[in-house]
Amino acid sequence: ENVFLNGSILGLTRKEIKHKFDEIVAFSGIEDFLDTPIKRYSSGMVVRLAFSVAAHLEPDILIIDEVLAVGDLDFQNKCLQKMEEASKSGRTILFVSHNNEHILKICKKGMLLNAGKLAYQGEVGEVIQTYLNQSKSIAITPLNSRKNRMGTGTMKITAIKILDSQNRPIDLIAPGQAIKLVFQYELSSKFQAGNIAINIFVVNSMGVKIFRHSNLYNGIFFNQQDVKNANQLVISIEHFPFPQGDYSLSYRIQGNGQRLDAVQDAVLLSVNDVPYGENLRNATMLEGTSLVNAKWSLQKD
Repeated sequence: ENVFLNGSILGLTRKEIKHKFDEIVAFSGIEDFLDTPIKRYSSGMVVRLAFSVAAHLEPDILIIDEVLAVGDLDFQNKCLQKMEEASKSGRTILFVSHNNEHILKICKKGMLLNAGKLAYQGEVGEVIQTYLNQSKSIAITPLNSRKNRMGTGTMKITAIKILDSQNRPIDLIAPGQAIKLVFQYELSSKFQAGNIAINIFVVNSMGVKIFRHSNLYNGIFFNQQDVKNANQLVISIEHFPFPQGDYSLSYRIQGNGQRLDAVQDAVLLSVNDVPYGENLRNATMLEGTSLVNAKWSLQKD
């Protein structure tokens, strides 16, 4: 019923919709639930069906808002392929997303919105670079001056330092270098939380998330007294194998399931262009998101 209703809204006849029906259902991957009332669908199933209907009934303008944020990888790839096909056929696609890779792959023109207002428009590469430059400028703003902080504030990061293995402050990280991230914090008089977990997220200059880590990954839990007896959290990274460029680190601290403090683009991590390991040169970010130290040889079996 929803398939036929959507098709009718788009101005198609029942015969035209029926002709595409099997193709729509197969693409959505919900054949086994076709007769289930949509009120019992998960949000992912609803999006699958909605995208499949919209894409297969060939509208002149296809408006997509973060549809690729749900669904499995296979469905996301099918959506991307379908949007590329639609674009090449001459139809217009309005794609709203925070995924720069997908935007670059599909779109030619871009518009940057800030607080609901148009901030910049032009070639998609220029728009994405403008967006990333804004994120970079935010990342170099002192934490105490941030307005994008979230959480109860009972535990608050006041500064983040980047140190080498000898505990010396550094501005540039060498590819593969061992570093320490020191999160200095303060507690309010109302601080009361156990099972403290800190999550860090690092994205490259194209907005692609390159890694995430947490003390929970190491099976380490910080209790309330531990946190009160110290004033900084230290994350030791033995190997930072990423190409030359600027990387933005965001963090989120939780205690007893409650968010205590979180800042997006909290600090900038800059990697220089020295050779990585035994390599004679450092590959650029356009050549991949990670560096590999490999040896080459000729052999005869």
